[in-house]
Amino acid sequence: MADIQRIEYQEDITGPGNSGHPQGLYAVLRYQSVCLLPDMDARQTAMVIERIGEKFPDQCAQWKSPSPFGEHFISLGLNDST
Repeated sequence: MADIQRIEYQEDITGPGNSGHPQGLYAVLRYQSVCLLPDMDARQTAMVIERIGEKFPDQCAQWKSPSPFGEHFISLGLNDST
């Protein structure tokens, strides 16, 4: 877990120039993203991230840091109080 900068939902971007990138839960490492649980939707991914955060709160705090990708980052709204 130490090499993981954050975990997040990523959409399916499989296409002619980018094969094998299904939607799901991804671990974002320094130079790449690794799909941990493919074919999950955003809601399912948010639930998994929440459960991981309950089990590993210190790690979860690290994952909530801002994304260096700005608008290309999909927020799951886990910090929202709704």
